[in-house]
Amino acid sequence: MGELIFELVLPAIGRFIVFLLVELLFQTIFYFTGYPIVKMLTLGVYPKVMGESEGSDNVTSIIGLMVWVAVIVVFIA
Repeated sequence: MGELIFELVLPAIGRFIVFLLVELLFQTIFYFTGYPIVKMLTLGVYPKVMGESEGSDNVTSIIGLMVWVAVIVVFIA
């Protein structure tokens, strides 16, 4: 019974927690940080509507991640 918990249940709980953290960070915080940056850089053309297209969501989230990394580097240096 103990082996079942350690081999099946705990990894599943760990994957769920990691998924929640990644989803929360990447799709909310980074997305909403990157959205106005992408809108300004493309003069309002891209992304069309917030949260509708999958491809632009990922690009927008990556831009937001880069903004956060830059802010952290500036404050550390």
